[in-house]
Amino acid sequence: MDRGFIAIVLLVGILSTPAQAQRLRFTHLTSDDGLSRSWVTAITQDSLGFLWIGTAGGLNRYDGYRFTLYEHDPRDSTSIANSYIRCLYVDRHGTL
Repeated sequence: MDRGFIAIVLLVGILSTPAQAQRLRFTHLTSDDGLSRSWVTAITQDSLGFLWIGTAGGLNRYDGYRFTLYEHDPRDSTSIANSYIRCLYVDRHGTL
């Protein structure tokens, strides 16, 4: 066989193999971990890296360690308008 052909085959084989296999870690989060409901209706990540998870029980912010729950409170005009979160969106400025 031609040495050039063998060199090309070896080079392609070496370059197509990642230097290190990336290990992904998944964690299943539930209401036992602090999520307001286990049935998730929406999820997104903001520009700061927080995960925002919408459920029928409110808006949950996850920082990688714990949840912060935002719910509608009819006595508080600064609370979210509704606890049933249907969708989440982060705009180009990173605003939720």
